[in-house]
Amino acid sequence: MAKGDCPNGCGSVVKVIYCGREWCSRCGAPLSETHVRRMARLKPKVMQMSRMGMLVIEFPDRFRKIPGWAYSARGLELAGDAIVNVLAGRRSHGRPRTGGYFPRGW
Repeated sequence: MAKGDCPNGCGSVVKVIYCGREWCSRCGAPLSETHVRRMARLKPKVMQMSRMGMLVIEFPDRFRKIPGWAYSARGLELAGDAIVNVLAGRRSHGRPRTGGYFPRGW
């Protein structure tokens, strides 16, 4: 919570501040204030899409415990970036790829 005073001297103001992280037990909970706000912000964008899909990639158990790779948030971010680059047909490890597997947004 954050507390402030009105600059005109009308009184005090209290504002609840949420972290907004999806993995937070409070902010990421279904129908929490943050969750509802996020869904309301995304709904107009989703309604304009003619087709939508989701690709889920699960790391094998033997790779999940490698320190600094898929065990940390930064490691997952780097692995996700590499996967997106391969699927989009961008450069991978200094070698150019010939065409991507999916156009942007698929």
